[in-house]
Amino acid sequence: MKKYVLTNQRGFTLIEILLYMALSTILVVLIGGIGANVFSGFVKVKAAEELRYNTQFVTEKIRDLVSQADSISTPVAGESSSALTLRMSDVSKDPTVIEVVDGRVTLLEGVGELQFISGTDVDVFGVEFSNITYDEGVGSLRVILEMGLRNPEDRTIYFASSTIYTTVNLQYP
Repeated sequence: MKKYVLTNQRGFTLIEILLYMALSTILVVLIGGIGANVFSGFVKVKAAEELRYNTQFVTEKIRDLVSQADSISTPVAGESSSALTLRMSDVSKDPTVIEVVDGRVTLLEGVGELQFISGTDVDVFGVEFSNITYDEGVGSLRVILEMGLRNPEDRTIYFASSTIYTTVNLQYP
């Protein structure tokens, strides 16, 4: 009969294994939480940047069209409207109409095709054009534009929103 001699070789106890698993789980949860916060911050910054680009583009497009116009048809002097109609000297662009359709800013030049000038993930909450032209003065227009950027996966959650107030003058005669 053989005798077995026990040496000082020792394995992990059940308590040690449970302790290591608990510490590993805590570390994974902490690292995952930090990663989620960093990613969330990145998404918010990217959304704000995209919204800033869209509002700047739409505002500059309106500014450019108004500066090329001969006159403002709608709204009349002293009034406000959610649509802007400009009279242009170029027959192919007369009249030029800017308004909000289905939550996006649209442009219609003459009898041409309807163009969207705001992005697909951008919602326009409101637009107000106020004709502040003084008697015998150069045409002036105040524009208030409220826009927001939505999450492409869940269209009801807004990441960022912005309201732009600007005043634009027609070209001098």
